[in-house]
Amino acid sequence: MMHSKKHILIYALLIIVLAGLQEAFFNHLRILGAKPNLSLVAVCIIAVRMTRMEAMLLGFISGLYIDIVYSRYVGLYALLYMLICVLLAVATREDFKRTAWWPVLTGAPAFMIFTATESFIVRLICMYTVDSPHLYESYGAHFVSRILPETLYDFIALLVLFMPFHWLMGKIRVKDEQMNY
Repeated sequence: MMHSKKHILIYALLIIVLAGLQEAFFNHLRILGAKPNLSLVAVCIIAVRMTRMEAMLLGFISGLYIDIVYSRYVGLYALLYMLICVLLAVATREDFKRTAWWPVLTGAPAFMIFTATESFIVRLICMYTVDSPHLYESYGAHFVSRILPETLYDFIALLVLFMPFHWLMGKIRVKDEQMNY
């Protein structure tokens, strides 16, 4: 299903609003030291319904916004969001793109891959900048204390945001079909 450029911009603006909500409210609502990545949740819900190019564009725009506004490393989130969107778009066959619950099934693995990759790259950058010989003191402890809580919190956010996103994407699709006689 092809999306118009207007739809991709609407999705990107929605992700920008969610990133603002994430920073405004969820910095104080941490569970086990983690906060949900609402923009990642939105990107994962939307990307499974897009083609590879659309998903890549959406991921890059969303990630670049996160980089510019919230990140220390410009380009890191643009790359990571773009890669996770392309991965989701490629992993989703055409017949699954219309399945309502497919984003929920792909959410947890996508969040786990994203969080582990983000953690690894940031640790590599930090290791390089402070000249540390250790990447992790204990990867198992890091996995349990950081990666699992963030993945769980993102999955909970996915379950909460899924129905409103599903409704919104249905409205956009119906409006698009009405305009294309």
